[in-house]
Amino acid sequence: MKVTVVYVTPKIRFIKELEVAKNSTVQTVVEQSGVLQKHPEISLDKNKVGIFSEIIPLDTIAKENDRVEIYRVLTMDPMEARRLRARART
Repeated sequence: MKVTVVYVTPKIRFIKELEVAKNSTVQTVVEQSGVLQKHPEISLDKNKVGIFSEIIPLDTIAKENDRVEIYRVLTMDPMEARRLRARART
């Protein structure tokens, strides 16, 4: 079955469509995509993973045409980032 793995940061854009066996877990899909070898900063223990913007566990079974997304670790609390942007505008 066909799935897509996506990992995007301000400097990186990894998008790969691949064929995987039916009943493959999301973790297997991520490993087979090669993204972990190409981007060793990714840790499946720290980076959350989702399908179409919904965070899911790694043992979730992927379905045909799923878009498996690896989310980057936040470097700053979102509320603090908003406060800083608001201060900069005034």
